[in-house]
Amino acid sequence: MAEPRLILVALEASADRSLAVLVLRQAFPEDRVEEVADPIAFGEALAGPAPSALVTALGFSWAEGPRVLAAVRRRHPGVVSVVFDLPPAEHVAARLSEMGVDRYVRRDSAGYLELPVALREAWARAEARRSGDDAEQVFRRLVEDAPIGLFSATPNGVLTRANPSFARVLGMAPGTPLLGRSLREVLSGALPDLAPSLPEDLRRGVHEPEVRLATQTGDVRWVGVDVWGVREQDGTLLRLDGAVQDVTSARAESARSAGTGEAGWDSSRAELEQLAYAVSHDLQEPLHVLSRHAHILAERYAKRLDAEGERFLGNLVGSSDRMQAMLDGILEYARAGREGRALAPVDFNRALEEALENLRARIEETGADVRHTTLPVLPGEYRQVVQLFQNLVGNALKFRGTEAPRVIVGARERESDWRFAVKDNGIGIDPKFQQRIFGMFQRLHTAEEYPGTGVGLALCKRIVERHGGEIWVHSTPGEGATFFFTIPKQVPAPGKEEADPS
Repeated sequence: MAEPRLILVALEASADRSLAVLVLRQAFPEDRVEEVADPIAFGEALAGPAPSALVTALGFSWAEGPRVLAAVRRRHPGVVSVVFDLPPAEHVAARLSEMGVDRYVRRDSAGYLELPVALREAWARAEARRSGDDAEQVFRRLVEDAPIGLFSATPNGVLTRANPSFARVLGMAPGTPLLGRSLREVLSGALPDLAPSLPEDLRRGVHEPEVRLATQTGDVRWVGVDVWGVREQDGTLLRLDGAVQDVTSARAESARSAGTGEAGWDSSRAELEQLAYAVSHDLQEPLHVLSRHAHILAERYAKRLDAEGERFLGNLVGSSDRMQAMLDGILEYARAGREGRALAPVDFNRALEEALENLRARIEETGADVRHTTLPVLPGEYRQVVQLFQNLVGNALKFRGTEAPRVIVGARERESDWRFAVKDNGIGIDPKFQQRIFGMFQRLHTAEEYPGTGVGLALCKRIVERHGGEIWVHSTPGEGATFFFTIPKQVPAPGKEEADPS
């Protein structure tokens, strides 16, 4: 027979203490439930056998609740704790987990009945932590060492958790106190335009790939900021999760690689080649290690983590997969700008049909109706034209409205070029974002709403410009979008092309 567990009830009001003890003795008849009424009783309990659980409050006339808990934990590290008290102030509530509190129960008539349930949950979590210590430590190291700043906050925007990179990315000194502070204050430097309306904007989700940030040390950097809400099935907001990433170096590389004018083209192309090489070799390997370890943790140890550990592990796996997709997109983007294969006559009808064949599963899944007029034969690079159509039609399928997608692809001949149009009946694009969407990693929606990397339209722009044309969009929110692009009738640089075997 198992040894009876010892449950200490440290509450100052005798009526509260007596009723709590009565309820717990009825719920756990095989265990010992003892009262801690004053400092003398507390000292005796501390010197006695190790308790299995402590039910306490946030304050006493003779001590602070967190100090009582800390004293018990120093002497008996394995004890689980339940705070049974009136609702604490928000800054205190945000720090309960940091204090080592396993469960909080509101001290009212319903709370007495919840006490046994809270204790059982606390014991179960403690057992899960003990059985999954190795996996938890590996997982924690991955989160703590991640180069991306990760954080969580209450629905009202009070920080409850942040890894070391969070402060570093935002240009704060190491060890800067963050927990308990508001996101309005912490992110105001990175999101000055949103600060007045926080946390409302944060609850709706934030995705800013590049935001100018002046740090406390006076230097200027660019950061990407993502915030998303974690909700119950009924839509109730549980908390805010988010990530910040330093994109200064990537932005500088992009600026250097985007040199304009014929004189700087060879140099810019060489820098782009070097960037692509670095991405494919220097960055891919550590990412593969991170991704592989994250997936191994998910497969072997996910069931041994607590709910918070499972959430963090899911974020880690998802982030590594998205980062891999982004690196793949960078490589594709780099290849699209290289002159590589020469331009030769391309049947745009054939290229579109191949793109639609590649999208067949998504077309059938969404019930889409995709039609096109007769398209011309023009100088181009066949594989890039297929990619161009595939990205534009794929976007129409992704950003669809409540009705089944309808997509029409057409072309009209002009004096020196053909103007193509890809029209859909989707959700549309706000006019103020219609230039921004063609930039690298520019997204108007969170990854949870519409998966993707934010590279697709940037790749379309690069392909069109590679062919000597232009691309733009006309759209009204809720009324679909029409993407236009032009392809010249003549090869942009005569005399360099050979027949395209495609």
